Order: sequence, then structure tokens, then C-alpha cells
Amino acid sequence: LADAMAQDPGIFTDVMVHLVRSGEVTGQLAEVMGELVRSLKWQAELAAQTQRTTVQTALAFGLAVTFVILLSAWLSIHEVSRPINALAAAMRRLANKDYESQIEGVHRRDEVGQMAQAMDYFREKMIEADRLQQEVLRDPLTGIANRRAFDQALERAWHALQASQRPLSLLFMDIDHFKPFNDHYGHGEGDRCLTRIASALHGCTHRPGDLVARYGGEEFVAILPDTDAQGALGVAQACHAATAVQAIPHGHSGVSGWVTLSIGVATMVPRQDSTPQALLQAADAMLYAAKAAGRNTTRATTVAPNAME
Repeated sequence: LADAMAQDPGIFTDVMVHLVRSGEVTGQLAEVMGELVRSLKWQAELAAQTQRTTVQTALAFGLAVTFVILLSAWLSIHEVSRPINALAAAMRRLANKDYESQIEGVHRRDEVGQMAQAMDYFREKMIEADRLQQEVLRDPLTGIANRRAFDQALERAWHALQASQRPLSLLFMDIDHFKPFNDHYGHGEGDRCLTRIASALHGCTHRPGDLVARYGGEEFVAILPDTDAQGALGVAQACHAATAVQAIPHGHSGVSGWVTLSIGVATMVPRQDSTPQALLQAADAMLYAAKAAGRNTTRATTVAPNAME
């Protein structure tokens, strides 16, 4: 009977009614049985309430777990992914030699901050390396490109125009009778003369690929990519004019009372069976031709493919 009561409290109501009707129990017993039935019903309701509470607790726990997961994802995006993406973008800028933008996150005190600090240190070293490289490729006296920079630029231009089959022109320039100038006016004035002429020649080229360099002593060269013979002659005339504007006195020239230039110009379309040295030799030969013609003038040539054999 106790087992049946635990399973179905309604049984006690039926038993109680049966006993009362049969006259086998007293009113006191019926009252006790009624209390027992009410107690069992309360326990059943309590069990149901406990079950509902358990379900609600499980739902609340599930919501809490979901919130923690979403919060972790948000923190991952804002505290890790976004800074890492910013560092990746900074590295791409450094690869393109863009040193102006600051590295984000250098003040953080976590692993991302350590990465940012290392990248900022790397940026400073790249700036220093580029500065040293520029010094290596710059003539210390005149401030323009030196022989090494010229050699590198000529190789780059040669290979680029060899692929596109476009013309490459080269100017070989020499200050006329510079040794007598040095001997008469002194090396200090000679250095100032070289610096002024270098600056004037540098101002005659304007395109990004053009390069004016000091080749050595009083000799200068100019690389003119994608420039035909006519365009190169135009630049040579501009160099003569820029030199004249400087109006540097030269009482021992034998050509003019002022410092002047002799210029050799060579133009060719780079080919696989030719070399940059062939173009340089052609420009040098034209420089000697200009000197032989009385100096303060220009001589030019266009190198044909069969002339390089």
C-alpha cells in the first residue's frame, strides 16, 4: 500500500472513501488519512516544481555558456584578430618602404604589444639601412648619384626596356678643360664648380626613371629610359643651357670664358645579343667626337643591332 501511495496519491482517496462507506474506520482515521493524502499531493507538487526549477537552471546555464562563448569571440576579434590584422598591414607597408605610418599596439603589455614593439624596432632598422644605402649610392661631394648607383640603374633600365623593346638613351658629359680650372682657381673652387654643375644637370631630368650621376672626376652621365634620339638631344641641349646659366668664369678654357660641357649621346633598343656596356661605349665615343669637334658641343649616334657585332 505504501508503494502504491508513492506512485499514485489518488489511490488513498479511493481507499479512504471505501473504508468510510464500509464503516470499518472511524472519523479520526479518516482525518489522518486525509492529512496523509494532502501531504503526498504537496510532495508531488514540490517534485514537479523542482523539475521545472531544474529545467530553468539548465536553460540559464546554457544561456550563460552561450554568452561566455560570444564574449570570447568578441574579445578575440577586438583584442587579438584586429591588432594582428593591423600588424600584418604594417608589415606590408614596411615591405613597400612606407616608413611614415606608425606601428599600432607598441604600448600594449601583452604578446601583441611585444610583436608590435619588435616590428617597430625592425622599422627603425630598415630606415637606418635605407639611409646607409642611399649614402653608399650618393656622391659625397655633389650629392647626386654616384658610379655605383649609375651601374645599377643602367642594368635595371636595360632589362626593363629589353622586355618592352623601347629605346634607351645615354648621355656622357665632361666639363671642358677642368684640369686648368682646378690648377688656376684651386681645388676648393673646383669642388664648388662640380657641385654647381651637378645640381644644374640634375635639374634637366624630370621623369622618375631618369638618372643623372657623377661618373668620376669631372665626368657626368645621364640615363634616359624610353627616350629616342631626338628626345635625348633635347635633354643634351638643356644640359648645355643649364651649364651656361651657372656663368662660372673659366679664364683658361680655350673654348669660352665660362665653364662649358662636351656631351656624347647614344641611343639603342636593348637586345638579348647586346649589353649595357655597348651603349656606354657608344656614348663615350660620341663624347670624344664632341671634344674633337672643338668642345662645348654634342655628338650623337643611334646604335643599330648589326653595329654591335
